[in-house]
Amino acid sequence: TFSGFSLDAEPEGKQIITAGQEKKLNIYSLSNGKAVRTFKLEDVGDIIKVELDSSASYVATASSDRY
Repeated sequence: TFSGFSLDAEPEGKQIITAGQEKKLNIYSLSNGKAVRTFKLEDVGDIIKVELDSSASYVATASSDRY
């Protein structure tokens, strides 16, 4: 189950990236549902939006204020 705030799929539809209040970006394989990679972000508030660029090379995030 998805408990994050935001998710986006890469253009080929093989992976998704999720983000949420745990301050992590998680990349999942859609073929098996397993995490491929996790990035722990420091010095940010809750991540409220995540979006991949059209090449799936870059990810942008928006977060709430930490304080």
